[in-house]
Amino acid sequence: MKKLFLFFCILLLSAVFSGLGWSADYPTKTITLIVSNTAGGSIDTLARGIAPYLEKKLNTTVLVQNLPGANGSIAYGKVFKSATDGYTLLAGAVPNMQVVELMADTSRYRSKEFIPVYAYARDGVVMAVHPEVFKNFEEFAKAARSRTLSVGMVGKGSPTHLGVLAVEKMLGVKFNLVPFDGGAPNVTTLAGKHIDAASSYTTSALSLIRAGKIRPLLIHSAERNQIIPDVPTPKELGYDSPSISTILGIFAPPHTPPEIIGTLERAFEQAVKDPKYVEWRKKMTSEFIQFGGRDFRSEMDKQSKLIETYIDALK
Repeated sequence: MKKLFLFFCILLLSAVFSGLGWSADYPTKTITLIVSNTAGGSIDTLARGIAPYLEKKLNTTVLVQNLPGANGSIAYGKVFKSATDGYTLLAGAVPNMQVVELMADTSRYRSKEFIPVYAYARDGVVMAVHPEVFKNFEEFAKAARSRTLSVGMVGKGSPTHLGVLAVEKMLGVKFNLVPFDGGAPNVTTLAGKHIDAASSYTTSALSLIRAGKIRPLLIHSAERNQIIPDVPTPKELGYDSPSISTILGIFAPPHTPPEIIGTLERAFEQAVKDPKYVEWRKKMTSEFIQFGGRDFRSEMDKQSKLIETYIDALK
């Protein structure tokens, strides 16, 4: 009787585990990280950088696969509909994912239903000027209130667009928005004095900042940036304005079992502390962060509220 009872218990547990889509010995096969942009971009570079250390912690192969297109929505849609077994994950960024969803007429995914696993990088947004034109934010603000300034940004709906809108609100002004297809033409146009200012990702602007060809006046953050610590925040300048940045990390499909999420989160937590990874990470131009699933979710929620505030102006 006891043997029969034990047999039925094993069958029941097997059925439960099968229904949940996970096994106690996860992972047992290759994990694929779907990257939402082309090879060589920051999302791709950071995913490939962490993959070898994740392999060591999980004792399995981690394959990075690029699936660009439609502003990332092809990758988002694929992972959103993937099996919830922990073998297909998304290497992406917020608020990019949320903005693309909100601005599309139809969407094949719902960003709030993705499960954030771990975030390992943050790319801040700065308002920069030419150093021969403006010496500080006060001079820039005075000019913005007296005439319409031309301000570059990287595409409609991007965090750099949000940065422009935030400064407009801070100063009670309107800028002439100049959208660029990428970060490099945005900041190089500013360096050539063809626009008055540029809302830029810190990674895109860093080389010209260090060369003294452009000057960052403001970092859209609650605290100073690790990479450019001399740049003040809105609060330090006397303004109440939200933090704006791109946060890069890993997401799992909706309904992925918490046991799998926990295994992945612990593996990432250990991987980012590997001395060799830490040394490699120092070469990157984005901020190094260590957000587990709960903190990552909190950041996603903040970004969603920010986007909803500006959604009419973003479209």
